[in-house]
Amino acid sequence: MSMPSDASPASQPRSSFQGVKRELEADDDTELHRPLKQMPALSTSSHSVDVQASEFIQVELNQSKDLLHNRRTILEAALEFVNRVSHQSNEATMVEEATWVGYPSPLPPFAPETLVLLLREMSNRSASSDKTVFPDHILPNTLEKMGTALINNTVSGQTLIEYEACVHFKTFVLFSMWPPLEGDDPLKKHIKASRDRHRELMSRALNNISVMAQPTFGLCQALVCGAVFLQLNGDTSRSWNLIAFACRVLVALGYHKPEISARPPQTDREYEIHGCIFWCFLMDRLLSMHLGRPPSLPSLEMNRAWLSHPDFPARLVAIADLLGDFACIQDAVLAWRESTPQMRRQDGITANMSISATQQRMRSIFTKIDRLRHILLNQGADPLMICSLEFPYYSLDTAILRLSLYVASDPEIRQRCLTSARNALVALSSLQEWELHNDEPAANEEYPTFLAWTIHAYPLCPFFVVFCNVVSTSSVQDFQLIHKVTCGFARYASGNKGVGRLHDLFSKLVDLCRPLFQPPSEASSPLQARTAQGPRGPQQFGNTINPGRASGSFTLHNVPQENPAVLQQDYALSIYAGKTSSVPRTGTAFTEFGTHTSSLWAEDTMIGLFNYEPSLSWLNGV
Repeated sequence: MSMPSDASPASQPRSSFQGVKRELEADDDTELHRPLKQMPALSTSSHSVDVQASEFIQVELNQSKDLLHNRRTILEAALEFVNRVSHQSNEATMVEEATWVGYPSPLPPFAPETLVLLLREMSNRSASSDKTVFPDHILPNTLEKMGTALINNTVSGQTLIEYEACVHFKTFVLFSMWPPLEGDDPLKKHIKASRDRHRELMSRALNNISVMAQPTFGLCQALVCGAVFLQLNGDTSRSWNLIAFACRVLVALGYHKPEISARPPQTDREYEIHGCIFWCFLMDRLLSMHLGRPPSLPSLEMNRAWLSHPDFPARLVAIADLLGDFACIQDAVLAWRESTPQMRRQDGITANMSISATQQRMRSIFTKIDRLRHILLNQGADPLMICSLEFPYYSLDTAILRLSLYVASDPEIRQRCLTSARNALVALSSLQEWELHNDEPAANEEYPTFLAWTIHAYPLCPFFVVFCNVVSTSSVQDFQLIHKVTCGFARYASGNKGVGRLHDLFSKLVDLCRPLFQPPSEASSPLQARTAQGPRGPQQFGNTINPGRASGSFTLHNVPQENPAVLQQDYALSIYAGKTSSVPRTGTAFTEFGTHTSSLWAEDTMIGLFNYEPSLSWLNGV
């Protein structure tokens, strides 16, 4: 390291000739008789270096104090923002009604050729059918009966509405997931028009369902279709409303009783009943946890024997089974949340044992995911399937660790929680990358399906946990991660209200942290400017998010070479995107992030911020 220009003579020696010349040229007589300057002793030079080192350390300490002051300022702003958002979300109307494409009335009747196409796709075992024949509560024979009744106009009243909801939902999914077409194929426009038409028909059928309708199994099937339909369109709040209605119908029909679940299905009707029970339980737990609401369906044992039906593709059966495992974990988390704070404090030992048992169940789920990953990769399955399982896994693991009474105060538990949160965001970032580079469906979805089963289905706490660590430790790498994930939603923000609000929430959280990584307007010295800028400099994080290509690839080629820690992180991300490693991936890359400086984790205000429970209802307060 080069020394400053005013360094001591020992560090920058001058010739004695220059000193003598200066003495002789002096005008003052006293200067002529003054002794020549002597070269300082070595100890004097050491003393000068020590003084400079001391000054440097003092500057560093002052900068550290300034940084802590900035963190506290941002912490107070973050706490105020989160408090406002959480309170406004309770007062605001949930999600605005979705706006559908308008079509003149009456709409054309259901076409026979559409039914033939739909049934053919459901009976197909090709890779493309994996996206449209997910195990559910309506078998092909039942769908054929419903479609034929609509074509022949042989049903009316409530039955007609139920049939319309089920058939148009299935057709909407068919056209939404239509395989990609090359270039500007004119067929794309017709497929998109068909999708929009059946979306309009489905929304009309849902609007015609009466809350006073007689509880029937057909009504339960239609409501489950409606809940999944709204979830696929990013309308999570109304999806919860419909699944809560479906759960009440299920209970009214007595299908929640243990003897129903204990008996293996024999007929198609029994398979469909078990499918309804499965999807009601799955959607109820999933959305209740995500929205911070109590569940509508009583706890029950799911009999997954219905997944063995021959009409269900084997690889999707394995994924559905994992979703059932996630729902059981969510059931345990919801039960814990419903317990009073007094019970948690009084029975802390039992609570920690319960959390440990839940984590043990999560480890067994991880083993299943790892085994399924290798099977799917060997079969050439879509990598999105694999990544879509890893985000909910790490998201739930983060939520479980946050249940601990000591997560905010115990560094070890907090680090485990932080590692899971980072892994969840890395998985989500990989999904964004795959979607960005993957071929789009022919219908060119404004709202990609993977969002419905990731960020709009599982807890937001991974993002919030990493955000809290940025506030506490000023971790550049963590800020880079939440910034990248936020940018990944920009390209969908204008096409879907739910994604737009999510992007707004994340953007505001990122903007709260941004001053930690920007230089001061005026620096008193170059050294202070470099210290305030951080290791990557002020140019790293701009204020503009580009919706065109929102998330840039984190590779070894576009990361500045002066920061090995970031290279380590980006290598982990690129390995993840290349599907060549196994989870967990980022534990070692992120372990030491933010530990080199003092943090705010010991302060009560920081713990107060961390203890907030983020939910999708926050979107209404943004």
